[in-house]
Amino acid sequence: MRPITIFVLVAIFTSSPVLADSNLGGESAKGIVTLDLSSCASDNVDLIRGVVQLELGDLLRTTSQPEQQVTHVRAECRTDEVLITVDDPITEKLLHRTLATGALAGTNKSRMVGLAIAELVAASWAELQLERVPTTQAVSSPVTDRASAFVRKRVQPVGAVPKRPWRTGADVRLSSHSTGLKMAGVGATMGRDWTENVELNATVDYLRGNQQGPGGDVHVQSTTAGADIGARLRFGQVDLVGELGMRFGAVTLRGEDKSRGLATASSFSSPWGGAAASAKLRIQATSWLLVQVRAEYGAVLVGVSARVLGRVQSQVEGRWMAVTTGLAIVL
Repeated sequence: MRPITIFVLVAIFTSSPVLADSNLGGESAKGIVTLDLSSCASDNVDLIRGVVQLELGDLLRTTSQPEQQVTHVRAECRTDEVLITVDDPITEKLLHRTLATGALAGTNKSRMVGLAIAELVAASWAELQLERVPTTQAVSSPVTDRASAFVRKRVQPVGAVPKRPWRTGADVRLSSHSTGLKMAGVGATMGRDWTENVELNATVDYLRGNQQGPGGDVHVQSTTAGADIGARLRFGQVDLVGELGMRFGAVTLRGEDKSRGLATASSFSSPWGGAAASAKLRIQATSWLLVQVRAEYGAVLVGVSARVLGRVQSQVEGRWMAVTTGLAIVL
């Protein structure tokens, strides 16, 4: 057996197929690739289709007939070669590849043909990953999203660093402590992806609140910084993120005397901190604009309290719940 044949066989049996994501976009129930093997009756058609199915996952349709907005693949099996044609409306290309199979036989030939079909489909979709290249308007967005996601998972050049854009934005925040303190304010966010499904986020917010009592009012202001790590699930243009993080900042409490001389108003500042868990919904409205909504639940670890006429009236203690909503841009 020639050395080149040994190399091909080793490549076949040691390859690790990358499965397509089965939950991408709103058309996950339908594939976006059709495969015609009608001219390969003398070969192991079931094995060829099985290899392609393993590589493409639910992107492969069961029908072999061409359809609109669907990439159509035809394999024409000959004596010593196989002609593979990819008619791709997603990127508006027609690709041909002639695969020499004279040195292969049986299951080895069928495996090679199946892998070559999957690779040619990926090559046709590769341009969807290029920056500043607009996708065709002939095919619906869910289809292009699924094709792009397949290529993104499959093709990773050696030494390449995946692009992980920054996200920065502003939001409005409402919070309520278990002690009865309610606060509202604004905040700023900054974040980026750490890995494909994990992200790191930082927040800074400024909140104000007020608690009234018979002896006077306590006005509360807080400036808080937070850091979170989150796990993300992506459904087309929608992200669901679960986060864990810490919050640390400073609280200023200022008293307002209403006791007619029984008390003296004063103010002081003190640090505070806590741990929080949150769930975030993020929608990509455009290529650069994001809409975010987050629900947060936390526990104060280092708290602050204020007394009026000997009684605790205002506390940054216990647990808190908060809701934020805002916009972010992709840098």
